[in-house]
Amino acid sequence: MSNGEGENPNSISSIRYYRLTDENAKTFYDEWRLKTMAIIRKKGWFRPFEHPEEEIPTTTPAATATDEVKELFKSNEEAYDQVLMGCSGVPLGIVRRARGNVRLAIELLDEKFAEKDESNLTELLQEFTGCKLEDT
Repeated sequence: MSNGEGENPNSISSIRYYRLTDENAKTFYDEWRLKTMAIIRKKGWFRPFEHPEEEIPTTTPAATATDEVKELFKSNEEAYDQVLMGCSGVPLGIVRRARGNVRLAIELLDEKFAEKDESNLTELLQEFTGCKLEDT
């Protein structure tokens, strides 16, 4: 869906969330992360991950802030909300500990749930390439 004339520009049209829960976090995390990061990239909210050394503002920047700082804040806010909305239970608690910083939220989730060796990554990539779209 897209916003056409006459529609509220602040309305949520069609957003996809992959659920990360207590029940599936250990087995589904790597796939969830891959898909969630793809959504973040597609929506144009990847800025917080492009420059890992850059400090992410988690409160509304002052009116005198640069456009870059304002854009980083907005990208972080949108990406954080995407991650937050996709989690429940323990994963949600971990994301909340990041206090609005999406980069930190992903790092904390990685520490808790990510597979640690390359053999699992290879297996995950093979599973992902075997996926088929349900609908165009």
